[in-house]
Amino acid sequence: METRVSNSLSVAQSHKKAPPWLWPLLWGALLMISVVTMSAAEPLFRWIEPEARQVIYDRAGFVTLLGR
Repeated sequence: METRVSNSLSVAQSHKKAPPWLWPLLWGALLMISVVTMSAAEPLFRWIEPEARQVIYDRAGFVTLLGR
């Protein structure tokens, strides 16, 4: 009696890999979203660190700081 077992690895290997430019693009988009929406996250940072005088650096914008 012969038992056949399906190999799930062969199914997983048949998927195409992501293009090499995709991961840097996704990380860049995540960075830009984080930088642009940083001021909206101030209540979250204030909740995490309630005793801090200043939780977000406000002397220059995050886009400016990122560019420098």
